[in-house]
Amino acid sequence: MSRAVAALPLALLVSACSPSAPTPSSPPSPVYEYYAYGKLWDAATLAAGPVLFNTGLVPEEADPGFYGSLSAVSFSPDGQRVATGGSDVAGVWDVGTGQRVSRLADIKFRLRPVQAVRFRADGLLVVADAGTVWQPAPAGRPGPGFPHRCRLVAVSPDGSLAAGDHLNPSPGGPRAGPDLDVTPVYNVATGAEVARMDTPTNRHVSFSPDGSKLVTVSYGPAGPFTVRVWDARTGKGLAARPGSDPLAWTPDGKRLAIYGADKSVVEVWDPAADTVAGFRHGQVLLTALAFSPDGTRLALAGPQLRVWDFTVQREVAAARAGPVLIEGMAFSPDGRTLVTVGESREEVSQK
Repeated sequence: MSRAVAALPLALLVSACSPSAPTPSSPPSPVYEYYAYGKLWDAATLAAGPVLFNTGLVPEEADPGFYGSLSAVSFSPDGQRVATGGSDVAGVWDVGTGQRVSRLADIKFRLRPVQAVRFRADGLLVVADAGTVWQPAPAGRPGPGFPHRCRLVAVSPDGSLAAGDHLNPSPGGPRAGPDLDVTPVYNVATGAEVARMDTPTNRHVSFSPDGSKLVTVSYGPAGPFTVRVWDARTGKGLAARPGSDPLAWTPDGKRLAIYGADKSVVEVWDPAADTVAGFRHGQVLLTALAFSPDGTRLALAGPQLRVWDFTVQREVAAARAGPVLIEGMAFSPDGRTLVTVGESREEVSQK
């Protein structure tokens, strides 16, 4: 196949043809295609179940500056459906068939990917995208919403509260300052701010199971990351400990599994008593954690997907995660099914 060459000025052509010392060339840069991947597993054995999606990502999701959407996942109260975030892959899926029953991206979210999804106890779905928190509505039909300017956003398990991390500047407003370095908490029904925490820049924001507490993970430029627990209604700081995400609350909301400052250890921390127990997880890194509904098992994602059983204090199941970075996961309400969501990339060429 011939390749056209654009016309060049004569001086450049002469220079290009003149002898010169060879210069070392840089290795070609790889070009990747990114894929979103969602899958169901048997939670007891980690036998592989249906693949929910395995599709190319839209550009904003493949951007390293894009936050959070592919970790968003929530089971419906009856365990028959699961909602996932993202853009093209944002939707509600039938657990029995593995088929999508609602495409959230077709409604509001094509250009502002879904960062948080949460089924309430009544089966209504609360959705938050990169600019709006949408009020509870039947799955696939978000209700009225209110805008937010947060870089990250999370929704409480009962769908009544939403929290974000650090306000993005208003058009024409200051790029930094005390009015931006905050973590606000909103009433989903009214859009009113109910609490505000002065926080360092965070890489994680989530609620406790009863929605009474908020946990953040701040960057640590001068030291380790810090996990902080806050009163979600008052903004009062309750506890802090060196550590990072991934993290997961026990179902009773009393303890928090965190990626310890020693990255070989999962710490189970009681913030109220400031006591810690832990175990070595045996992987080179962890990317997601999730407790079973009865609190006896902890799923851990890294290069392998594993399940730790606290009743016997050992690993009871393991499976290869595949060429996928698992970013989020959740147990079904009956504890029998595990859903994982994340992304993979494939080198397609070099330039």
